Amino acid sequence: MTRRAISKITKKLIEKGFIESYQKPDNKKEIYSRFTEQGKVSHKIHEELLYLFPQFNFEDIKNI
Repeated sequence: MTRRAISKITKKLIEKGFIESYQKPDNKKEIYSRFTEQGKVSHKIHEELLYLFPQFNFEDIKNI
């Protein structure tokens, strides 16, 4: 995956409130990402759906 693709995905996730970016005080060069509370909840639901419906693919689950 290219840096540009990762940047686009990261930007969308930030705009939707699923992740936030931050920098460590001792290293302003690197940018890190972490889940927001909304992101944690969404990730948990996603994991549960994958466990409950292993035979379905993402498109099937999206249409339920």
